[in-house]
Amino acid sequence: MKRFFTPVLLVVMALFAVACEPDNNNGGNGDKELPVNSYWIFGEPTSLQSVALDMLDENIYIVASPTANLATAEEILGSEEYIFVAVSPILVGKEFDLKTESSLYTIMSTLGGAPLKEVTPESNSEVKAGTAKFTYEGGVAVVKAEITLANDRVFKLHLSAEKEVVVNDNIIARGDEEKPLRAAFYDEGDFSTTLYFTPAGVEYFDELEIASWYIYLGVSNDYLDGKAHSLTEMGGSSSFEFGVIDNVSSSKTIEIMAGYLRGGSGNFTISKSGDGSYNANIAIKILGVQYVVEFEGECLSVDYAPEKKINFFDYKGSECQTLSATLTKGESVWSVEVALSNGKSVVLNAPQEFFNTGDGGRGFSQSKDFTVEYNGTVYSKANGYSGTIISAYDAATNNLALEFFNNSDVKFNYTGVVEVK
Repeated sequence: MKRFFTPVLLVVMALFAVACEPDNNNGGNGDKELPVNSYWIFGEPTSLQSVALDMLDENIYIVASPTANLATAEEILGSEEYIFVAVSPILVGKEFDLKTESSLYTIMSTLGGAPLKEVTPESNSEVKAGTAKFTYEGGVAVVKAEITLANDRVFKLHLSAEKEVVVNDNIIARGDEEKPLRAAFYDEGDFSTTLYFTPAGVEYFDELEIASWYIYLGVSNDYLDGKAHSLTEMGGSSSFEFGVIDNVSSSKTIEIMAGYLRGGSGNFTISKSGDGSYNANIAIKILGVQYVVEFEGECLSVDYAPEKKINFFDYKGSECQTLSATLTKGESVWSVEVALSNGKSVVLNAPQEFFNTGDGGRGFSQSKDFTVEYNGTVYSKANGYSGTIISAYDAATNNLALEFFNNSDVKFNYTGVVEVK
């Protein structure tokens, strides 16, 4: 979806950008509720004449400009002045602190008197303090923010735009780590059902082996009744098992079952509304760590598996072949350039150790050096994208099996010999 951004904007686009450079005077309209689609910096509200709402990968965003008659996000982002605010679905409906929030957000601005290159969880030195809230209900998004800039000026913002978009409101958490729940699977038998949940954007059950981590819950079908059930009910004769499997750090893996609860406490509520359709609310605490699942939607069967393809490249549903590849071995970061049958190429950069991921895949979140570049877009964690690599490289034969997936725009596989530089 980012075809309309310039390369400079693409570097920052996944994060949340509020632009402002308000006046030191906090009086006047600065203490009042701002009119919808306006911002305040110099003592009087300034109207934002063009506003658009859209999605950036899984993140929802609003972009606005004081220039009138700009109909699309593309046009607004191409204007001289605009403000851009994006948040992870985790933050929708929550007020958050710009200096302490760890979930993904981005605020950028080119508004006159209020330039902000980027304000994100990892880059917020342009502001001294600030809060923001991004709500989305009934197809209408509203953003309100109040920010103290590094120069002590106060900036306020009130945006609203209407469009039907799909925001993932399913969540999964362990301790302080809260993420969108991106994939769910079910294994239903005559007497019991096991549900699996993960923040990884995997496409079928066997890929859980390369997900960073996932949660599972197995219960008797009698418990699929939409009622809250406490772990205190799970005696030795009950059909109950719960676990967290971490494929990156085995020390974070933990499993319990009826008769072996390890001091676990909490409850779960599961209901089934159709084939593969479940509602699940899980809040279980084990050894001081709280595990949470809030899910409503369709699960895939554990038996589903698509045909395994190799040597293909898919960009937004348009597919071609991967023809050849060149591997450049840097001191710590390796780069693979894959030639495509459409005459273009895709470049994947990642730490050396990511090229032998026999113990599971590696995601954008695990290294800032993991990026994919195609068609003028840089896909990375910093730019708000998801992405996973699973790879095996044989130095003796220069054979590489490389797969990139878990991205809304790009996925590809190259399997074969590489030219090494």
